Amino acid sequence: MTTTPPFASSTELRNLLHGIEAGTTSWHSPEAEELMTYSMTKYGALARKHGLEPADAAVAAFEVMRTRATREAADPWAVVTRAVCGSPRIVEGFSMRLPGRGPRCSRS
Repeated sequence: MTTTPPFASSTELRNLLHGIEAGTTSWHSPEAEELMTYSMTKYGALARKHGLEPADAAVAAFEVMRTRATREAADPWAVVTRAVCGSPRIVEGFSMRLPGRGPRCSRS
């Protein structure tokens, strides 16, 4: 049985990101490493769909998680998801397969 990590909730993700920003934890901590693994799993199917590796989606997630906008968002996971869907890596991978069309991510 897989346990859902605490940062799967928006509140706990925000807390973790604030802790990293404040220096009480780091991007090299076990929790942050688990977050990147979780991101590869969460966005891996999207990356593979566009001919990329799950690590490409994790890189896009990492880049946006470092921003103040993500830390301060009401729903940081929504910010991360939108950023991963609009990531040049994801868009480029998709465009190489179907010129003129971007990835299809649900937008709420």
